[in-house]
Amino acid sequence: MKLYPLCASCNLGSMAKLMDILDIRENRWAIMQRLMRLGSEVPEDAKPVELYKVLYTELTGGKIIDIYKEQKKQMNHSVLQIYPWLKELVKQAENPIKMAARLSVVGNIIDLGVHGHQWGDIKEEVESHLDIHFFIDERDTFIDMLKDAKTIFLVADNAGEIVFDRLLLETIKEAYPEIDIKVGVRGEPLLNDVVYEDAIDAGIPKEWIIDTGVDLPGFVPSRAREKALKLLEEADIVIAKGQGNFEGLSEVAGGRLFFVLRAKCQPVASEWHAPVGSLIFSRLR
Repeated sequence: MKLYPLCASCNLGSMAKLMDILDIRENRWAIMQRLMRLGSEVPEDAKPVELYKVLYTELTGGKIIDIYKEQKKQMNHSVLQIYPWLKELVKQAENPIKMAARLSVVGNIIDLGVHGHQWGDIKEEVESHLDIHFFIDERDTFIDMLKDAKTIFLVADNAGEIVFDRLLLETIKEAYPEIDIKVGVRGEPLLNDVVYEDAIDAGIPKEWIIDTGVDLPGFVPSRAREKALKLLEEADIVIAKGQGNFEGLSEVAGGRLFFVLRAKCQPVASEWHAPVGSLIFSRLR
């Protein structure tokens, strides 16, 4: 997915929010002017996550800072508190994997990366999405493919959301114990995206976790380590969670790659020809 004009205002809005978090009080307009000039030099065929990284690096002076470390813990723990209830929803469902897949999509509402996006009480949000129709729903195809799959590679997105993904993967593992599962996490902290420590905090088994090396808020193959690239190319099923991973992987879409997200902004919704807010569990073809 390439840049849309709206990506400029979204990313600059995120930078303004970061200035508050970093307690930058002096020369704010001059800083924003510098960011706007820098952003104007990013080529049109760049991905939105690449624009974010350029602006973020400039604002932080190239330092690696886990700015949202505490918020990520809170997000994980808020979902872990309702985890027994989520598991019961899955257990009582007519098709447990299908329900767990729905919850994995719903978990994508937890996001600090889309400027202006809001969510409320997590349990209330889940309850309100239990009967919402998907704009594109290929969960049945996904479930059929599991029967012959030997490997699954889930490219993780946000803290909090990763707990919903854990539930999906555990449900799959219960039904198909022989499936080898890997979960790709970011190579360094950006936004509320999941790094190794966040995945452990969410209860993902150590042996499942792969550090992709990607230093963007979305999986871009050119920034990934060899092991992650091999999984992307060879896993029987790839699950790409969230908008950032869609932005990074839409151009390598194929029959094994399922995008699992809520379309939270107009550019991403436009790529799917969908209304903003749509739930999507689908391959892009």
